[in-house]
Amino acid sequence: MGLKDTLEIIVKGLGLLGAGVVFAIGLWQYQDSKQKEFYAQFWNRRLDLYVQASQAASNIAVSSSLETAADFRRAFWALYYGPMSVVEDLDVKGAMQEFGRALSAVERDAGDPKSLQQPAYRLATVLRDSLGRSWNQPFLLESK
Repeated sequence: MGLKDTLEIIVKGLGLLGAGVVFAIGLWQYQDSKQKEFYAQFWNRRLDLYVQASQAASNIAVSSSLETAADFRRAFWALYYGPMSVVEDLDVKGAMQEFGRALSAVERDAGDPKSLQQPAYRLATVLRDSLGRSWNQPFLLESK
């Protein structure tokens, strides 16, 4: 085997190695972009559900009666038992439960929805804080 053959094998080996490196980088970039795309969709869905939960709670809290808040109450309970459980972190779960307990008490005693104003406000601030914490970590579940 001469020098020419050795150089040819080295060049082909380097070409193959280069192709492998390019393939690996391309694969990593593809996975990274897909992960970022998924996180963006998850975060946007979380934002949407958090806004819906806050709107439902705040509209209940400023309603003049339970009857006028009926649609908002249904919306809150639907979020509570459904989609919020998929996207909420532990702090949000606690705030949703707190508002849910307060709402249940008002519903049970036919109380004044205005007594829910502070729980609704606390829920909104917890939702806001959760969004801030989850900007780059949408699956962060632990409390602060």
